[in-house]
This record gives sequence, C-alpha cells and structure tokens, in this order.
Amino acid sequence: MPSDASKSLVGSSAAHFVNDGALAFFPLLYPILASNYFLSTVSISVLASLLYLVSIVVSPMIGRKLDQTRRRGELLSLGVFLLSFGILGYSLTPSLFNGIELLTILIPVTVVAGFGSALYHPIASTILRDTWGNRRHGRAMGINGAFGSFGRAVFPLITTFLLATAGVPSLLELGVASILVSAFVLVVFGRISLDASVPASSKSAGNPRFSTLGILKIVRTLMIVSFSKGIVAQGLVAFIPYFLINVDHFSLAYSGLVFSLVLGAGIIFQPLLGYLADRYGRVLILQVSNVGCVVFVALFLLTKDPALVGIFLFGFGALGLTGFPLLLGLSAFISPKETTTEANSLVWGVAYTGGIAASPIIIATLAEPSLLGSFQSSFFVAVAFGLVSVALTPLVGRPKIVEVDQA
Repeated sequence: MPSDASKSLVGSSAAHFVNDGALAFFPLLYPILASNYFLSTVSISVLASLLYLVSIVVSPMIGRKLDQTRRRGELLSLGVFLLSFGILGYSLTPSLFNGIELLTILIPVTVVAGFGSALYHPIASTILRDTWGNRRHGRAMGINGAFGSFGRAVFPLITTFLLATAGVPSLLELGVASILVSAFVLVVFGRISLDASVPASSKSAGNPRFSTLGILKIVRTLMIVSFSKGIVAQGLVAFIPYFLINVDHFSLAYSGLVFSLVLGAGIIFQPLLGYLADRYGRVLILQVSNVGCVVFVALFLLTKDPALVGIFLFGFGALGLTGFPLLLGLSAFISPKETTTEANSLVWGVAYTGGIAASPIIIATLAEPSLLGSFQSSFFVAVAFGLVSVALTPLVGRPKIVEVDQA
C-alpha cells in the first residue's frame, strides 16, 4: 500500500495541477469578455486584480486557523472546488449576460475563485512537511510544483481548443473535470492520517513566540524577498506575450511557443531545485534562483535575436518560476512547526501574491508616455525590484527552534 507521504504527494499534486491551471485559464477569457461581451478594460483589470487581491486579504486571516485543524486535506479539496466554481461561472454567465450585468455577476465569482486559490499553497506546503519531513520536504515540493507547472501549460491549450471549436460555453467541460479532481483529492486525503499541529488549547499556542507578530518577525525578511521575487518573476509573465508581439514584433506562433516553454520549464526545474535545496541548503538555492531570474530577464531585454530570446526566457522560467519549492520550502524550514501554515500564508498569500498583483500595475503605469514611455524601460524597473531579493536572501533568518525530524 502507498505510504501517507506518497498519497499526500499524489493528492496535493492533483490539486496543484488544477490550482495553477485555473489561474492560467482566467486571463485567456479577458480579451474575449472585452471584445464579445462589452466589458471595458477597466472592468477586466478589476477582475484580474481581484483574483489575487482576495488572497492578500484572506491569507493572514486564515493562516492561524489552518494551523489548528486536522482537516487540511478537506480544505485542499474545497479550494479546488471553489476554483472549479470560478471556471463554471466564467463559462456559463457570458451566454446569459453582458456589459455591466456580466461584471456584477463575475465579481463575486472571482472572489470565490480567489478564496479557493488562497487555500492551496500554504496548506499544501504544511501537509508535505508533515508527511515528508524537513530533510525531504524540498524534493516533495519540487515534484508537487512540477504538476503546477504542468497545469499552467495544459489548461491554456485545452481552453484555446475549446474556444476555437465550440465557444465559451464549452469551457463548462473544464469546470466539471476540475470538480472531479476536487473529489479525487478528497478521497485521497480521506485515507491519510495527517499529523495536525499543536491545538489552540495547548501551552505553546499561548506563547508569545507563536503569536502572529512573532511569526511575522521570523519571516519578515523572507516576505520582502518574496514580494520582490513576485514582481520580477511571476508578475512579468502576464506581459511576456504582449512584449514579444508588440515590442519585439515576433509572430503570434513564435510568441506562443516561447510562452509555453516559459511556463513549462518548471516541470523539470521545480523538482530539480527542490532536490538541490534539500541537499545544499534552501537559502543558497533560492539565491541561485533569484540571481538567475534577474540575469535572464535582463539578457532577454537586451536582445531581439529570436533564438537568444527563446533561450533567455526559458532560463527565466527555469529559475524564476520556482517559488513553490523554494520560497515555501524555506518558510516552512525557518518557522516553528506549529505555525507553518500561518507563516506560509504570510510569505505566499500576502508577500509573493502582493508582488504578482503589483507588478502589472507598476509595469503598465511606468510604460505610459508621460513616465518612462516604453515597456522595455518598465521591465528594467521590475529587474531592479528583483535585485532586492538578491540582496536580502542571505539575511533570511534561521530557525529559532530545533526540531527532531523523525521522517
């Protein structure tokens, strides 16, 4: 029979596939909603921001609660279900409404989907730490992260095919399939005995060392690193196709191919970097990732040669889009076990997601003619933010509590 560690990896990886796939699904609908269903650019930007802003608001509120529950597997399944609800909402409502009425419906649908996504990363990291232990946590997170990258690569392909052949309502099939995955995740975790963290009634829960403020002090440097990494890494992804087509003037086919390589690079490199983090140290490998991310983006901005652009952007995807095993792996390592999910919520749900949400606004605003006047210049500003992560990663704190790892 598979061990609890294996089952937890299977269940959380299936959830990661849908979670990251769904986050790649919604942006593909934005141009169609604008052109065919009379949503303004401002309305689209509201929907795009809401998907991430919900996480920033919700994560610090629910982190401590999640540390005090044994029902983490059920909550992981719930997150997938809520994202599936979002896919269904975006698939069905455009055929019934348009314009301001459609926006009014999609706002709460987006909030529900954003809440579902906010549940995933903090819980999954805690589950994998509990079932795999500190020494193998990075490699488990890396394998899990590969399925997230696979979801980011597959969902756009399926979505594009369905849109081209049968239109928006056909995306209902993708939502139903995602609901089936949430049921699978629920069944898998129903067969695992998860080791819950110390309950709220225990002595340590009342210790100031474990207060939210105490956890914030432990992970504050990592939060700044995560925010700046979110700006230069994941935040740039939304503008890469636009940059390739409108700034570098590459064809749609070439731009689509390169973009798929960027998103798919993590399928190989997330497990690799997770393994290296376990072996050589989480701070060191995170720093390699940060430096590589900044260097490859800068090189991409300095050339228009198609072959070099493809190589540099693949390097960016390989080293830059690896936040799950590296940022959350380090967050779990430096925080007390009883508070891992809360620490993860702050590092990922607030800081990293905050960087992702801020990056498009910063880039688009600075590219205005009255400011820097070009996307190339505003991309270099994002690179400058990335240098903050390079400077501060060596200062990320070490664990204040030594745990005996039995895994």
